[in-house]
Amino acid sequence: MIRPVWYLCVSDTIQYGLLFPNELEENYYSPGYFVITREQKAEKFSLKAVRDGEPIETVLVPDQELGDTPLYRVEVKGIGVFVFLARPLPPYERWVPAPEFSEYKYIGHFEPLKSHGHFWLLMPANEDFFEAACREKNFFFVGTTNESYERQG
Repeated sequence: MIRPVWYLCVSDTIQYGLLFPNELEENYYSPGYFVITREQKAEKFSLKAVRDGEPIETVLVPDQELGDTPLYRVEVKGIGVFVFLARPLPPYERWVPAPEFSEYKYIGHFEPLKSHGHFWLLMPANEDFFEAACREKNFFFVGTTNESYERQG
């Protein structure tokens, strides 16, 4: 089974944790992150993308490791190979002064993620390549949200 790469946001309003964009409080802004669950880090993942305005599916596959950091890659025909570093989400104290918390967890109502406590953050290994793909090829990754997951059935 190919699992999704999730698109989650950091919430620090009522409770510290991760939420889907539609679960954030009204008029609250938070950047989104591509994440995978740590329990599944050695698997293949579906990473949704948009190319020339059309949704496409790409497959994120384990590649190698750089020290303790797992690497993943996605090959997109006509654009190239995107490499991601997988790292544990930073602890709370990096973003929020809340020392009683040590790690972000999913705090929303989406059942498939409620049982997962630990996530890896996917970060582009070459940000310049990612930005060039957006500007020059009209291509970008969007990940999976609770709404897109439920629509696909």
